[in-house]
Amino acid sequence: MLKPAVLISYKFPDSLEEAKGLCIAGGYQPVHIILMRQLRHGRFGVGEGKADEAKQAVADFKATHVIVDDKLTVQEGYNLSKHCGCEVLDREKLVLEIFKARATTQEAVLQIKVAELTYELPRVRDYVRFVRMGEQPGMFGFGSYEVEKYYRNIKGRLDATRRKLVILKKRREVFREERARSRLSIASLSGYTAA
Repeated sequence: MLKPAVLISYKFPDSLEEAKGLCIAGGYQPVHIILMRQLRHGRFGVGEGKADEAKQAVADFKATHVIVDDKLTVQEGYNLSKHCGCEVLDREKLVLEIFKARATTQEAVLQIKVAELTYELPRVRDYVRFVRMGEQPGMFGFGSYEVEKYYRNIKGRLDATRRKLVILKKRREVFREERARSRLSIASLSGYTAA
C-alpha cells in the first residue's frame, strides 16, 4: 500500500512526471503536488509560501511524508519537517529507498548500505545539533556527546561494510576469470543513474 505524500517539484512536465514515478516506485502516493520554478529558497529549501502550502496539504490530505524533488541540506530538511509535522525526504533519500527495496544480491545490499551510511554521516552532527539547539551536554562534564558516539558508530559500520564489499569484489573477480577461461559471452547493463 502506498503512503500518502505531498510532492514538491519543478513546473517542467518531464521533471514532474519523473518525480511522480520516483514517488510511486518508492512506495509513496503523491496526494497533492506543489509546483515551483526553482527549489532553492531560504530556510526550508522552498519558499515560505510553498512551505505553508505543504503544511496545509499534509493536514488536509493526512499525508505522512513531504517529498522534495531536489537535494536538501540537513537544516532545510529539519526546518521543513518541523514546519510540516511529518518526515521529509529529498530526492537523494528517495532514490536510496528505491534501490534498497530492489537490491537482491548480497553485493547490491552492501552497496546500498554504503550509500545510505555515506548519506547519513555528514547529516548526523547537524541534525542532532538542530534537535538539541541550546543544549550542550558533556560540555564541562565527563564522557562524550551522544552525537559523537552515533557518528563513530556510523563510521565503524561504514568501514565494516566497505571491507565486506572488498571481499565480495575479489570473489566476483575469481568468477569473472572463470567465465573468461570458459569463453562465455559477457554483457553489461546500466541504468540511467549509473550511466
